[in-house]
Amino acid sequence: MKSSATVSAVLLASASIAAAMPSPLEHAPRCSKTYYPSFMQPLVEDTPDKVYEDTVSSTGVFHVSQTQDAGKTANRIYQLVGFRDIAPGSYGCQLELSFPSNYDIISSIGEDTSATPPMNVTAVLRNASEAIAYPNKYSFSSYPEALQPGKVLDGSLVAKVGTTEVIQADSCDTDLAFVFTIASSVGTSASVDFVDSLFPSIGITLTAKC
Repeated sequence: MKSSATVSAVLLASASIAAAMPSPLEHAPRCSKTYYPSFMQPLVEDTPDKVYEDTVSSTGVFHVSQTQDAGKTANRIYQLVGFRDIAPGSYGCQLELSFPSNYDIISSIGEDTSATPPMNVTAVLRNASEAIAYPNKYSFSSYPEALQPGKVLDGSLVAKVGTTEVIQADSCDTDLAFVFTIASSVGTSASVDFVDSLFPSIGITLTAKC
């Protein structure tokens, strides 16, 4: 028969081991959620006052471009992308640009149609959730005043097949909007075209931790 001292020692050792072990809650995986664009809308310099349709509900076409002539940038087309109803309390929001390996991206830099230009991403309509919606009155001429551009996100995005490019958003508000443009470092004519898709997921998404 074990003495009471031996039993007490065993119980104390067991209690110490149990206390040192992490609880199940400490190992519970944090959730992550993917959001898809609520609307995508081109802003076109050649027709500066025209409000274009939301392509999420129609063709899904994403297009940004510019031309360069004698050192002057013209014919710019920007892309406004909005995300709505992000869960309150979310954090670590990031934009992702993802394509399968067999996808065709139409792009060019100058005369090189095999090259894809980087894109800058600017956060817009911060603290104006009610304005991140479609229908709206946003056009090229209303940018930047109506869209209240904020920070140009660090880094750039390049549409590449078989990869996922990531850029950190500067906030995780319940509604977010961004304007995509040809990166300022591209000093020539350039364009990017693809069709954004939900099923299967192709193109732009926003992921958030919760």
